[in-house]
Amino acid sequence: MVGKWVQQRTYYHISFERDYRSYFPVAVTVMEENKEIPKQIGDLKVGDRILIRNNEIIPADAILLKGNASVDFSFVTGESKPVDKVLGEVVYAGGRQLGEA
Repeated sequence: MVGKWVQQRTYYHISFERDYRSYFPVAVTVMEENKEIPKQIGDLKVGDRILIRNNEIIPADAILLKGNASVDFSFVTGESKPVDKVLGEVVYAGGRQLGEA
């Protein structure tokens, strides 16, 4: 019985049948009063300013407030060509930021 239990737990943890949330980050950096504060994704609120660095996955739909973005949406759409975003544009969750923070 113990062997069967260990086998089931092992298969559960290496299962490839995961939903999309398992690929998202657990935490993100939130900017508050010019300070970088780590925050769990579940604790994000509307209006939080998040910092997405190079090669990080965008955890929530957002509006680009600073700089330019080049976002790889291959995880969402399958298209590997990066999409350029400019100040004020909407960036969607699941894209991977390429380039500057």
